[in-house]
Amino acid sequence: MTTATIELVRTDGLYPEFLRIPDVERLYGLKRSKLYELLGTGEVKSVQLRKKGARTGVRLVSTQSIRDLLNSKMT
Repeated sequence: MTTATIELVRTDGLYPEFLRIPDVERLYGLKRSKLYELLGTGEVKSVQLRKKGARTGVRLVSTQSIRDLLNSKMT
């Protein structure tokens, strides 16, 4: 496992399909507490990856679900 940060500046306009929580905060400006609130209500989708029997793992957030949410809030 690596702790390297994801390079979010892309010239081709493409972004990763999933991001870790800190990368979501940095790219979309959502605070951690708000993001977990959106995850709890199901407005934003994520997946938790962990080894069998492990208590902790890595939560990956769907960038498409974030974009869909933001687009639905636009007036």
